[in-house]
Amino acid sequence: VYGRGACDMKGGLASSIVAAEAFMEVFPDFPGAIEISGTVDEESGGFGGVAHLAKLGYFSKPKVDHVIIPEPLNKDRICLGHRGVWWAEIETKGEIAHGSMPFLGD
Repeated sequence: VYGRGACDMKGGLASSIVAAEAFMEVFPDFPGAIEISGTVDEESGGFGGVAHLAKLGYFSKPKVDHVIIPEPLNKDRICLGHRGVWWAEIETKGEIAHGSMPFLGD
């Protein structure tokens, strides 16, 4: 896995899939359901991604018992919850650019 997004999220998704497949081989009769979270919108609160799926009941039992969240925010801890979100409206002047080519902006 290489290129833009290799750390955030390609690597995490690839390793989560391999881990889930290995777990299923070792425990073929595991009674629970495992979800790999590959949703979008995590940086702005998850209202369009995870929140929408939660409203539809995708994260309720019996559909899901355990979730693997490959978002690389802190590799040495288990994250239970969300870091929060803060919305603001700011007016600026200049030329827009993407984070991959900030030199195009002003």
